[in-house]
Amino acid sequence: MPLTEFNPRAYVGLLKRFLDAGYSIVPAMRALAAPPPALFLRHDVDFSLIRAVAMAEAEHELGVSSTYYVMLANDYYNAVAGPGRQMVRRLVELGHEVGLHWDSETYPGTREAALRQFQSELGVLESIAGQAIRTASQHRPASSEFLNFDNDVELEAYSTVVRARFAYVSDSAMRWREKTPLDYLSERHDVQFTAHPVWWFTEAVSAEDKLREVVREQHRVRDTLCEESIQRMNRGLATREANDAKFKAQRGWAKD
Repeated sequence: MPLTEFNPRAYVGLLKRFLDAGYSIVPAMRALAAPPPALFLRHDVDFSLIRAVAMAEAEHELGVSSTYYVMLANDYYNAVAGPGRQMVRRLVELGHEVGLHWDSETYPGTREAALRQFQSELGVLESIAGQAIRTASQHRPASSEFLNFDNDVELEAYSTVVRARFAYVSDSAMRWREKTPLDYLSERHDVQFTAHPVWWFTEAVSAEDKLREVVREQHRVRDTLCEESIQRMNRGLATREANDAKFKAQRGWAKD
């Protein structure tokens, strides 16, 4: 079936199609126990936590929960910094799971060292999300080094046990492969659907312009942070003498 529109309205409409057809829409840790037909709904957050939160809010309004795989090694957003932490926590507040989206290209070359980094990232993300991180998915597994961590996390999204039950479909680069989610819906097949927030929750039409939209948004955020830093710096300079004196008094330092 054709599925050519990528915007918030089309995404919500797609999920409603599955709900109306009697599918249970579930996150990773409920997928294997879900009665058929089931849609295991997951999101690889490759470019924007802002867009991930927008998607999560739309799903919440539908009464749907899913899994958001968040990256720690990412050039587009920072899940460790304050605003990123708040957005990851928002995903949890909305009733969604958070999983680790790990990139083997950032991992060391030995299995032992890679496993240590994997476990470390699980721990860091757990501290950010405030919940146990029980599931993971590899970033670009077909084009980066394959490392098997199936036995090192409760559920790896690409594991054999998941693929044995769920047909896999992804909206990567807004180019469907053999089938779309609607094709599997018509077949009443259990589906693992990877929906990237950047494609559905931006208003641009082409994939190229959607990425540009996200980058422009990030520039605006950075511009705002820069202006706030300038104001904070100038306020500090204006009161530096008084603040220095207060600090020295608190520490019991002798006057210069």
